[in-house]
Amino acid sequence: MSLSRRALLSAVPLAAGAGVLGGAPAPAEAAVRAAIVPPKTWISGVCDPDPVGFGAWRGSPVGILGMFGDAGLAAQLEQWQFSHTTGFSADVDLAVGGPIGVPWAKVAAGSEVAHWKATAAVLRRNWHYRTVYLRFAHEFNGTWMPWSVKPSEVSAFRTAFRLFATTMRRELAGHDIKIVLAPNFGTWFYSPDAIWPGADVVDVIGVSMYEWTLCDTQDKWKAFLVSSVGPNVWAAYAKRHGRAMAFGEWGAQSWYFVRGMRAWMATMAGRGPGQLLYDVYLNDNELVLTGATAAQYRALRWGRA
Repeated sequence: MSLSRRALLSAVPLAAGAGVLGGAPAPAEAAVRAAIVPPKTWISGVCDPDPVGFGAWRGSPVGILGMFGDAGLAAQLEQWQFSHTTGFSADVDLAVGGPIGVPWAKVAAGSEVAHWKATAAVLRRNWHYRTVYLRFAHEFNGTWMPWSVKPSEVSAFRTAFRLFATTMRRELAGHDIKIVLAPNFGTWFYSPDAIWPGADVVDVIGVSMYEWTLCDTQDKWKAFLVSSVGPNVWAAYAKRHGRAMAFGEWGAQSWYFVRGMRAWMATMAGRGPGQLLYDVYLNDNELVLTGATAAQYRALRWGRA
């Protein structure tokens, strides 16, 4: 999601409770389990002007910072957020945008290669992060982005994505970059499998997932989990294609959604196919953590089960 627009989807609500599978184990049981099974971990982060301060507020350091360079062609080239962020040197999820005013057939033929090289040059000059996850043409499967992919453009998108990945890997050789396939969680005019560009050019599947409809019951959360837009479906998609998944951006309007998502993340954390590698909370506009939502988020441990 761009910081200047909102997705048109509604997610099904979540529920309160100690977790998806019920209450916490007894202290003795928990101690035995901890001694036998290493804690599950994932990289947890935020899209916020002050990631260091946000980490202090929530009680656990931000491991990945979400950034956007998608407002226009100038922003894509300058990547000003990348070069001006100070006091943070961990991972970055960088939404580099996609083609604006250029059909995907021309992009597939190489029209944007010089543009991508210029973007890569900015990243090289300003590199002070650990790993950068490049989300190319994020939420391409919706209708609100200038780079939206129509059903007739699916083949061209796959070719263009492959060209982007090979170009950036070559231009940023020696730097730790990962290429992210970044769909929105539920607006599809074609099969998610039809858009798959190939395991050799996708390192992570980074889904945008939001609570656009307030959550209020356990039944609604359970229905959301197994729905065609829910986390379980995307985990299965990632596993089928042999890649870890991420929430490249997510946000809540109720503490039910916060608690449900956190429980799911802790269960699915890992680096293997279908597991959750990282999450980035988009702390912006109606998704800003306030009131009960903030209290619930802050009460939970992020990045470790």
